[in-house]
Amino acid sequence: MCYRVLGANRYRSYMLKGKKVVLRAIESDDYKRLWEFANDFEVELLGGGDPPRPKSMTEVASF
Repeated sequence: MCYRVLGANRYRSYMLKGKKVVLRAIESDDYKRLWEFANDFEVELLGGGDPPRPKSMTEVASF
C-alpha cells in the first residue's frame, strides 16, 4: 500500500508500507543513524566492496 503522510518537517511525503517493512525517503533525522552504520566495522566487513574506512557525516549525507 502507498500512503501520503504529513512528516515531522511538515511536508507531505510518500511511503510504502508492507507487513514487515516501511519504506520512506531519508530525512535529516536519519543521518546520525546512517553515520553509525557506515562507521560500524562489522557492518562494513559483511557488506563487502571497498575496504572499511571512517566516513564523515558529509559523506553519509551524500549517499
